[in-house]
Amino acid sequence: MILVDTSIVIEFARKPTMPVARVVLSRKPAVCGIVLAELYTGVRTDAERTDLEATLRLFGHVPIAEPVWELTGRVSGAMARRGTKIKFQDAAIAATAIHVGLPLWTRDSHFTWVHAEFPELVLFDESDT
Repeated sequence: MILVDTSIVIEFARKPTMPVARVVLSRKPAVCGIVLAELYTGVRTDAERTDLEATLRLFGHVPIAEPVWELTGRVSGAMARRGTKIKFQDAAIAATAIHVGLPLWTRDSHFTWVHAEFPELVLFDESDT
């Protein structure tokens, strides 16, 4: 199983490449509640919501446990001390991946900065599949 960032779900829903589709259909991708909230924030019509819900049926769900919130603060604080601002949502997604021990699949390069401070964050590389 891999934890999937919002960027991947959006890419898959809009125009998936063959490598992305192959990973989604074979690697048991999952999302957490923060990703769901980000995705639903962008929904403008009933048709978009229906399409999103159909896409999300291909993804599992990883619950966000209580210890993730402390780790989210630690990630945010470490990035701020480094002079690197990341969104709270991304800190929470990274913290969730670390807490549950799943690789994080993303297109957002700032997760590499989190990985530099928190090497226990494993970034999924689709070219390894």
